[in-house]
Amino acid sequence: MLCRHIRRATEIHAVARTLPATQGESVTWTEGSATNLPFQDAAFDLVLCQHGLQFFPDRNAALREIHRVLTPGGRSTVIVGQAVERHPVFDALMNSVARHLGLPLAAVALPFALHDVDDLRALYGSAGFGAVEITPESIHLRFPQADRFVPLAVASSAAAVPPFAQLESSARARLLDAVREETEPVVNRYREGDIVSFPMHAYVINAST
Repeated sequence: MLCRHIRRATEIHAVARTLPATQGESVTWTEGSATNLPFQDAAFDLVLCQHGLQFFPDRNAALREIHRVLTPGGRSTVIVGQAVERHPVFDALMNSVARHLGLPLAAVALPFALHDVDDLRALYGSAGFGAVEITPESIHLRFPQADRFVPLAVASSAAAVPPFAQLESSARARLLDAVREETEPVVNRYREGDIVSFPMHAYVINAST
């Protein structure tokens, strides 16, 4: 499981390196652990994390590390998903995957694991942050190639679930086919030709040291 995550992170890092920096700016790419950041104390004025915190095995340790590398008065902006029940398509997908793997929904719906505002405030408080502002935001997403949406959405969302990640390729293909068939009526409600389109709801968390 760890090897899979390291390989995936390395692939993302490699793609990121190919992107040009904004004119007049320079970018230094560094790969490391979210729970043991390879930076000195008070190294940054701002730390950003988009849809990552909910996947970290030790979220409190990750937030403590973010707090550690921020300057006094520095700020962190983090984005996490709202409850899976607010997302009918993903609710159907995650429930189907959970049934086929014999797991509770909470074990599969990791992208939506940090949806409780009170829990988020407590998590930030225990990591040492002072002022914490949590703002609900919504956007409308459009996914091209509707026929590929279910396998890609399930594979990306469930990649951090050990029973899914450990499946042999043939078993994973059978599971994805079963999930696609089960959830087709729900997905089709949000299908526009070859596009799947629906709203996504998140929390934007701004916290200062």
